[in-house]
Amino acid sequence: MLYLIGTLDVGGAERQLVELASHIDGRFDPAVCCLFAGGPLTTVLEQAGVRVLSARIQSVRGPQRLARLNALWRLPLDAFRTWRLIRRYRPAVLHAILFHSYVVGAFIGRLAGVPVIVAGRRSLAHFKRDRPVLRRIEAVANRLTDAIVANSEAVRQDTIASEGLTADRVSVIYNGLEPDRYVVAPSPALRVALGIGDGPVVIVVANLISYKGHPYFLRAWVRIRERFPDAVALLCGDGPARQALEAEAAALDVAASVRFLGSRQDVPDLLAIADVLVHPSLEEGFCNALIEAMAAGRPVVATDVGGNAEAVVHGETGWIVPARDADAMAEATIAVLVQPDRGRAMGAAGRRRAVASFDRRHMIAQYEALYDRLLADRERTI
Repeated sequence: MLYLIGTLDVGGAERQLVELASHIDGRFDPAVCCLFAGGPLTTVLEQAGVRVLSARIQSVRGPQRLARLNALWRLPLDAFRTWRLIRRYRPAVLHAILFHSYVVGAFIGRLAGVPVIVAGRRSLAHFKRDRPVLRRIEAVANRLTDAIVANSEAVRQDTIASEGLTADRVSVIYNGLEPDRYVVAPSPALRVALGIGDGPVVIVVANLISYKGHPYFLRAWVRIRERFPDAVALLCGDGPARQALEAEAAALDVAASVRFLGSRQDVPDLLAIADVLVHPSLEEGFCNALIEAMAAGRPVVATDVGGNAEAVVHGETGWIVPARDADAMAEATIAVLVQPDRGRAMGAAGRRRAVASFDRRHMIAQYEALYDRLLADRERTI
């Protein structure tokens, strides 16, 4: 079993890969291959006993024209190196996750003689709608792929529509987590360390990138602070938008109440001291932060994009609000904070839903069944 992904940086798809590769049945003998480079999650996989390989492909993306031309010139060598790596490992199943990986995996995996190829779709198709070359390459790769798995029904429907696939080609397996990891007692010491008093705490867990919608949260935060002057916002995550967001918080005169925490390994502890999680994303496949907050027993306010409404039951485990609507986001968050008993009831309902629907054991069992079925189908056709 070989998983193929671009990098092992901290991101939703990468973290789900870690959950899957680290806990799948040992008979699959999983390994992970990074196309471009490793990342912080490499150590996590290796500590779990999962072998991590690297094709060391040089990315063709970037602003420097000379660097891009050099990367394009190296493509034949990179392709050969990747083919040789896959050929040496000889996996029965190649499961490629995210665009570059499932395109490369389809072409080179077939050339390397891999019996079964699976492609993972984990986002909507916005990034390729105006890029016809990518779509044509993807269409050919799809013909070489045995199964396509989306992580939400929203992604499945988007994949079918945007790629012209029949409904039977794409299935859904939701993201999973270990629910008990998020059962953590609130830490007074952590509140002190973060400079939090007795007021409410609102948390956003998302990388600081444009489509995560942080500017709308900051505008909503102005209204929330008017109602709760002692409230504190925790922004957990890092990324290229950090400097601009810090400047916007200052311009809105809320910088003193916003903590930019960067990437953190103690998300369960942070959720334990929070009263509500807000997810302001402008687009999404299926958000890990939502099910993490639910597993922690916290109510959620999330935008109505992608698979968010498949995770959050509106009015029961939290509130779904329109994207790009700071006022609606503020109103829903305030509604949770002014009725703490109802917020706790929503959190408890979310916890039950996370355990019942998003336990990683369910996710892994579905992937194991998929791999077994595809391998059995392959055996029957030989």
